[in-house]
Amino acid sequence: MTCRQTKRSRVLVSRGVHPHYLGTIRTYMSGGDLDLVEIPLVAGRTFTAADRLDGPKVAIVNERFAALTWPGQNPVGRQLENGQFDDPTAGPVDVLTVIGVARDAKYRWIGEQPRPFIYVPLAQQPWNRIKLFTVLERGDT
Repeated sequence: MTCRQTKRSRVLVSRGVHPHYLGTIRTYMSGGDLDLVEIPLVAGRTFTAADRLDGPKVAIVNERFAALTWPGQNPVGRQLENGQFDDPTAGPVDVLTVIGVARDAKYRWIGEQPRPFIYVPLAQQPWNRIKLFTVLERGDT
């Protein structure tokens, strides 16, 4: 599994004529990683080989993000802007199309309340350094 968690980001979502800012956490993942960490999709699709650097920018949002941003609506196909809006050195703001909705999960500690969260394909990030975390299982102890 390959993933990278960044600082809190600001997500701009259009609601009519008034922009709505929502602080959220984002993580970069490879295709199949949600299955690996047992976070099921409740709508849409997961990342595929087509979600590459030169393809349309996409994201998977969790149920909490969807409920806060598009209450009572299907978020699949909707767009959002994602980036560090208050940090001009952080790079460009991306326009992402939502391709899936993941079940809410525990991201930091077991007792936390559901928080808005987005997953972005690692293949769409042009970094020259990536952290790779590997978990090895040695059997029952």
